[in-house]
Amino acid sequence: MEGHQLKKSTLFVLLLTVLVSGVSQGLLMPVISIIFEKQGISSTISGLHSAGFYIGILIASPFVEMFIRRFGFKKVILIGLTITNISILLFMVFQSVNVWFFLRLFIGIGANMFALASQTWVTSTVGQKQRGLIISIYGLCFGLGFAIGPYATNLIDYNEKLPFLFLASLSISIFIVVLFLENHSSIQNDEQVNFRLYDFLNRFKLVLKYAWIALLFPFAYGVLESVINVNLPTQVLRSNFDIKLISIIVSVFALGSILFQIPLGFWSDRYGRRRLLLVATSIGGLSFLVATIFFHNIYLLISMLFLAGMFVGSIYSLGIAYMIDLIPKSLIPMGTVLSGILFSFGSILGPIVGGVLLQVFSSFNVLWIFIVLLICLSIVLSTGSKKEI
Repeated sequence: MEGHQLKKSTLFVLLLTVLVSGVSQGLLMPVISIIFEKQGISSTISGLHSAGFYIGILIASPFVEMFIRRFGFKKVILIGLTITNISILLFMVFQSVNVWFFLRLFIGIGANMFALASQTWVTSTVGQKQRGLIISIYGLCFGLGFAIGPYATNLIDYNEKLPFLFLASLSISIFIVVLFLENHSSIQNDEQVNFRLYDFLNRFKLVLKYAWIALLFPFAYGVLESVINVNLPTQVLRSNFDIKLISIIVSVFALGSILFQIPLGFWSDRYGRRRLLLVATSIGGLSFLVATIFFHNIYLLISMLFLAGMFVGSIYSLGIAYMIDLIPKSLIPMGTVLSGILFSFGSILGPIVGGVLLQVFSSFNVLWIFIVLLICLSIVLSTGSKKEI
């Protein structure tokens, strides 16, 4: 699809869309975790409850590729935003924990639709020489939103409904902006793509064959992001930190990723994504180790989370760019879908494991999850197959 170039105005709107997506995820998860903790709901239940969002992503993922190809990017984004907007507004109507689980599930479905449509629109229209940089800018916008989101948790002090009203206002605003975009007809390919189960599974298998190493990074980022948003606020409260520090501790990782998204994307274009990913996972693992050892030193903890965010906060966008380097262009939509699925698996698994460990071992630090995960990724990058197509 080299012949089609993404308009700057369209790119700007897509970046705004992912910014709002970042704010939504950065705010919704810690807000609900704080509300549950105040209500005396266990960390295990809180972790299981957070899985609703990612179950929604898993439900939507197998269909997003088909919807994008058949209806175009814009329509899929608008449908996803509509589902998200309605679900957020219903948080202010119902107070049931069970109802909230299903609302999180529907938000996951809607968010996955508009996020994957936006991401595929961007990744399928940029050349390889600029791919790392452009995808890093895309990741930067998500990280910026993800960092802004937790600061709105302070709205709970005034009214528990205010964070949801804030999110609904943002989502409705971006919906109106997207209405003015042209509806691009979707991915153009050199080959006819159909949607029979056999062909779907065959594309699925080919992406795994060529890019399994790259796909580990969306999974790992899912674990990191969800544990930071769901389990870390609980641990901070139990460590007797001021509740106002939660927004700083949760968002500082994202702030670090904002600072280094673009430089890492540029360096990955120049020096190779595999090499940059190995450096990022190594430095990130070491930073989390220091943060774990000095967890009760608030200044050192914040500094190490910031440093970890500078390197590990980019592994999702670098992983996506690395995956696209490894697969044929016709497989990009399926690769994007698989990235979303693995991100969801990581996001579901992370808070459940973190919640159970916090429940069973009172002295457990959730940052150990990150340390073990990043060590494993570093080993795989160092020893895995380096074959590319």
